[in-house]
Amino acid sequence: MFDNKLTYSIEDDGTYVWYGDGDECAIVRDNLGTDQYAEDHARLFAAAPDLLAACERMLDNIAEFGTIIPETVDEMDTAVAKAKGETNS
Repeated sequence: MFDNKLTYSIEDDGTYVWYGDGDECAIVRDNLGTDQYAEDHARLFAAAPDLLAACERMLDNIAEFGTIIPETVDEMDTAVAKAKGETNS
């Protein structure tokens, strides 16, 4: 299970490296296309645990309350912003 602390870095040689949950995964940007394409994927990969957690919480909210509570909407907004590169959270 991820700890929602997954992050990525771009090394000097252009390699995108993801860090989290005690493991590392590296993907070289040349295999992904343009720099922007690779960076978009790196952000999405880094935000994936947060997005999954927010989706699971939304489903739990609907099952328990029949609606989505505001705190869960805020959690989803934060995760989506992270995936879009609009926040460093």
